[in-house]
Amino acid sequence: MMSGGYAAYLVSSRVGPVAGAEYGVGDPHCTFKFALERFLDGVELMLERKTR
Repeated sequence: MMSGGYAAYLVSSRVGPVAGAEYGVGDPHCTFKFALERFLDGVELMLERKTR
């Protein structure tokens, strides 16, 4: 495997760092907010399915 993180994956080498900067990868507050939103989306979906 090539060193340099994304070097072996051409598209990822361009997209990865940009997406990380955009979505706050490494920022615990952004990560928590993102995870909490996904969790709440899942709970909402579960409740919707249960009421059908």
